[in-house]
Amino acid sequence: MTEGAVLMDHLERFLGEFSGRGTAEPEWNVPFSVWQFDDVPEREVTSLVTFGISDHLLVGSDEGERRQEVLLSMRKQYDDVSVEVAVSIGAYLVDRHVALLEGETVDGDSSRAARLPRPTGSRPPRPHRFRAGAL
Repeated sequence: MTEGAVLMDHLERFLGEFSGRGTAEPEWNVPFSVWQFDDVPEREVTSLVTFGISDHLLVGSDEGERRQEVLLSMRKQYDDVSVEVAVSIGAYLVDRHVALLEGETVDGDSSRAARLPRPTGSRPPRPHRFRAGAL
């Protein structure tokens, strides 16, 4: 079984069957793809997983080398920007060769940060910080 097949088998075991939604690397000019899983971990939530970041050796703040992918869950109302957010985080990691350790955050880089739409009547958004966590 190829590495890609092993990863897909693992993801489908925990996230359900992959429906084919997502984006491939040439569409965004990044060295990885983003796969979307609907209604996971709950209804009206989309989980996105990168595929290909683990081809890059990343270094964590502890100086340890590791390979990792990104799992991001967002409300379905943000599906139009969720891929952009996942690609932005993945590009940040690959461009800088940094790994995220549990509890670490990624500050939005204005040249790559996705701007999420605000619900009508809501307060102005605070800068987003993406927090790493263990699966």
